[in-house]
Amino acid sequence: PDQYAKRRPAKGDAGKKRPPKAAQSEDVPANKKRALRRERMSSRPHFDTVDAAKALWNQLGDRAGEAETRTRLIGQLLDGMRGAMCAIATKHDGSRVLQAVVQFGDASQRSTVLAELGAKLAELSKLQYSHFVVLKLLKHCALTERQQGELAARLRGHIVTLGTHAVGAKVVE
Repeated sequence: PDQYAKRRPAKGDAGKKRPPKAAQSEDVPANKKRALRRERMSSRPHFDTVDAAKALWNQLGDRAGEAETRTRLIGQLLDGMRGAMCAIATKHDGSRVLQAVVQFGDASQRSTVLAELGAKLAELSKLQYSHFVVLKLLKHCALTERQQGELAARLRGHIVTLGTHAVGAKVVE
């Protein structure tokens, strides 16, 4: 039967050579799955913004020690994501980029992120990836009293619903 046609070679067949694989043409990428996945992702909203932000984020990780370089890179990240931070915070890579902005940014850069995300802070606290951004805001914005008060005001009235939500409970803790 045909079901046995594709068997492993027998022990005695070990010395036999297999025919060489066909060479790939130059226009076909070596990893077809990766190229297809990237093509699908490119049709998603804010893909270009997140992709450019990831490139800057990689540079930020390499140069996390140099203050002036770090400030310049975070400024570029904020300029590129302005107006779309709420949508970007819900994506896996975008969330990590925003976390780096909050962690390595200065007080004015954090307040920029807080001002843009502030209206939807309770909503973002319930989402899979964006709640990590809210946690970073709680950790790093607690350094100034004005930002701490703004965070508390944005979450006030939502504590009970967040506490009973599977993801939001992590923010309340």
